[in-house]
Amino acid sequence: MNRVTMLLAACLVLGGVSTTFAAAVFIAKGLAKPVARPLAANGASTYRTSVVSRQGAAPFGGITDFNGKRVAYCLLASAGEVFVRSLLAPGEKPESIFTPVPADSHQAALEAVRSGAADFAVVKSTVFVPAQYPGLVEVASAGGEHPDNTLIMANAAAEKFGAMISRVLLGLEGDTSEKAEAVKQAFGCKAFLATTGADFAATFTLLRKARIDPKTFDFAC
Repeated sequence: MNRVTMLLAACLVLGGVSTTFAAAVFIAKGLAKPVARPLAANGASTYRTSVVSRQGAAPFGGITDFNGKRVAYCLLASAGEVFVRSLLAPGEKPESIFTPVPADSHQAALEAVRSGAADFAVVKSTVFVPAQYPGLVEVASAGGEHPDNTLIMANAAAEKFGAMISRVLLGLEGDTSEKAEAVKQAFGCKAFLATTGADFAATFTLLRKARIDPKTFDFAC
């Protein structure tokens, strides 16, 4: 099997990129294993949670700063709804403190603040690039490092193909062939890093703080 065929097999078996939250749930349930994650051109392969507001806002001091405010975030996102829920007291609902502004993407959450539709955005630190969002500032950087865009495989597939696919993906960094470069361009990365369940330690801690049991979670809030 040549390299290109193996890369195609990887795409078919992996079925695409998993969000951090989804990956953590499947890994904790014992249904899937992480294989690799892309290393971006700027050297980033993980992210933290950024709380963003308009320029002049005070540093974020905790959930009380959300009182009566509108908070934009992606649902079921580690740097989004899950982070916000981790700040709540047991039994407390977001709506009892602030007005949630669900966003389809981290960029949309930031645009909600810029347009005045929200007072705060909770997003991935890698998405908030200040130069791209003039007038907005990060008022908090929170939590540990979460693996970004991790490729995961179902256990049976990982047992059969995992080592081979990992070897191919990790070997792409030094491969300058046209097809290898096309794969890296498609993922927006310069290389892939080996990834294990241990890399999700901060994500699992966040789930515990949010009182989400990933072993029983059924993707319904």
